[in-house]
Amino acid sequence: MSFRSTVPLVALLSASTSAGAQPTAAPEASEAAAATRRPEISVRLDPFNWVLEGRLGLELEVALNANLSLELVPVFVTSDSPPTLNLSGREDNLLQSSNGVGPISGVSLGVGWWLDGTPFRGSVLRGILTNYGYTFETTGAGGAIVDRVDHVERAFLVFFGSYSRWGAFTLGGGLGLGLSLTRQRRCFEVPEAAAPGVQFATTECEDDEQLIALDPQLDRVANLNDALAPALLVGRLSLGVTF
Repeated sequence: MSFRSTVPLVALLSASTSAGAQPTAAPEASEAAAATRRPEISVRLDPFNWVLEGRLGLELEVALNANLSLELVPVFVTSDSPPTLNLSGREDNLLQSSNGVGPISGVSLGVGWWLDGTPFRGSVLRGILTNYGYTFETTGAGGAIVDRVDHVERAFLVFFGSYSRWGAFTLGGGLGLGLSLTRQRRCFEVPEAAAPGVQFATTECEDDEQLIALDPQLDRVANLNDALAPALLVGRLSLGVTF
């Protein structure tokens, strides 16, 4: 009689023990899934500066955690005479080109802090270091080169932006305020005992300007530095996908 009564008791204890051990496998499985989860990546284009400045920024950004992201932005020079280049008294004979690897003028590196705790959604504060190189040329009659200047855009920016997502589609933008890390100056002076009309380019300039001659007589010049130099104000519009 005692043998028969102990069988159900042993079965009951074995079932309760195995039932109690099952939930311990769930956290291990979730931890393994989290460890193998791929971080989110966002790929975007900047049509705003593409159309106005002839410079296409390809924004590549990866989420590091719930708050931080790392961004790399190579810029491609797509137009030698964009609309903004020939404004403010500049002539149509002023042209730009990349001074980097092929059409790529350089890259910028940025670290973003997502204020809402979700990467690629809501507000972001970025610290950005830029390093771009451009060559500017002016041409005269018959396409002859009048003047040529190599210009480096190396700056540190604090950028504030806002982004929205609809499925994989991403739309955003923002403004950045920064300071140029290169003080590039170029002007023209008349050397002593020079013939009338003879001038030479020099970097010993009083103003924060980088001048390029628009004609051989140096009657007209253009300033390649921004109006706020050495301060910088930049804008960005971003269209792309996140996956």
